[in-house]
Amino acid sequence: MARTARVTAEVDRELATMVATYLPDTSARIAVLSVQQPARATARIRQDHPAATVHRIHADKSLAHVELTRYGPFDLIVDDRPTDGGVRFLAAFYQLRPAGTMIIRTTHPAIGPLAPAQQVSELLTAALTSRDADEPPVRRGPLRPNDIRTLGETLDTVTVNEPYLVVVRGSAGPRPVLAKLREPEMNAYLSLTPTGPDRVLDTIPAKPFTSRCVFRENSEVRRPNFPTEYETIDISLRLYHDVVVSPGQLVSKDRFLTPDSFRHNQWPRLGHRYLDDVAPRFARLRHDTDDLDHLEGTYFHLDNEIRGHYGHLMTEQLSKFWAWPRAKAIDPSAKALVAINKGRELRDWELDIYAAGGIAPSDVVMIREPVRVERLIAGTPLLSNPQYVHPEIADTWRLVGDTLAAQASDTDLPTRFFCARRIAKRECHNAAEVEQIFSDRGFAIVYPEDYSLGDQVRLFRGASVIAGWMGSGMFNLCFADDPKRVVLIGSTAYTARNEYLIAALLGHQIDSIACTPDDPTSYQSTFWFDHDREGRYLQEVLDSLPH
Repeated sequence: MARTARVTAEVDRELATMVATYLPDTSARIAVLSVQQPARATARIRQDHPAATVHRIHADKSLAHVELTRYGPFDLIVDDRPTDGGVRFLAAFYQLRPAGTMIIRTTHPAIGPLAPAQQVSELLTAALTSRDADEPPVRRGPLRPNDIRTLGETLDTVTVNEPYLVVVRGSAGPRPVLAKLREPEMNAYLSLTPTGPDRVLDTIPAKPFTSRCVFRENSEVRRPNFPTEYETIDISLRLYHDVVVSPGQLVSKDRFLTPDSFRHNQWPRLGHRYLDDVAPRFARLRHDTDDLDHLEGTYFHLDNEIRGHYGHLMTEQLSKFWAWPRAKAIDPSAKALVAINKGRELRDWELDIYAAGGIAPSDVVMIREPVRVERLIAGTPLLSNPQYVHPEIADTWRLVGDTLAAQASDTDLPTRFFCARRIAKRECHNAAEVEQIFSDRGFAIVYPEDYSLGDQVRLFRGASVIAGWMGSGMFNLCFADDPKRVVLIGSTAYTARNEYLIAALLGHQIDSIACTPDDPTSYQSTFWFDHDREGRYLQEVLDSLPH
């Protein structure tokens, strides 16, 4: 007991000395991240520096990220947690203001060396070395070469002051570093200011379910992207004020990016093609946010990173339609906000699908540059490939499908058909041979885009068997409100995850024929259909289909 008291006193003295040495001024903002008596460490710093603002940060990594984002940026961060390969270090480091200091304990008298902290030392060395290196840094676990190079550009000094490392952040760089917030993190962030204007307006609870899809593939091992159980997530409707909305789905405010910016909102590392990543939890916009045009009023965030693409509308934008009537109920003058994307103007079929979901063309506003929006309402998508689909989306699929079907012609349509493709992306080199196999079995070869949207819905709803190349041409399966037999053909480099998410909810039976891609590393790879290898399985599938 006496030894424990001596060790505690020694740690307290060391910490007090370090804070006093590196505290920039008496009114500094300080964060304490500690696994060794964090309450006592925070109390000691508050006692020694009463003019400072001291925040004791939660031990949980996700909540720590939220609190650091909410209360930062910091002049001083004290961290005596065992680190995990540099990821946790970076999560705190970018919460420093320029010239801010981070004090990291590398050994503890009670438990010895904090062994993983050595990895931080190695990371800092690699980052500093990268400044003058011609070759890109070597990837370090989950950290990418650019993470290491950017850290090197951002560091000012690194000092060893046993048993601590003292790291000083340099300049802010070309633009501010923004924290990426995930779905639950955004709600937790808003809860830290319960009286603020930004808030969670509504929540649809998670609804786990068992997949209804009977899935078979020409493989002895079921691939991991076709689960039998889905957990889903809580779906939120949020209101933001004075946010920057940028083309490509980006929404940012103050020091963070909202989860509404990310179409794959459950990926281990949130990524975006129009952001410059600097670390797993941080990124920079590619534009300044000063002197932007202001949009007054209330807007509904409908934009998409790949807006103007049919497949991404059908999966990522359609999955936000649930929130539109709620936004209108809050403010009847609300408009739906989308943005120019790769020069793509709004197309008639986009407006037609929006309208089928209740979003009239007169309610759609397009931006061409980043803007500052007075009020923005955003809803969590009910589908995020590949992690979840929420059962509530079935109501949207039914509403949009029924509305479009009511506009269909009375043309006779085939009940067994194969959805062909005209584009070269993910092309099958011998596609004509494959399509001939289906034609010989009585399938009509169709190009869905040749039909009106209403006829496409009627085509899929009236089918007995639906076949086709994996991809957006098959996404109309969401409008087929009774289970269908489905045959998909593609390569192992492209997983038909969207089709499976739809089928998991609606109960379609899928037979998947996955061919060998030319480039296994590219999901856009071309491929050959091998008549000996895949052909035998396909013949078995075709023999099993209803006539």
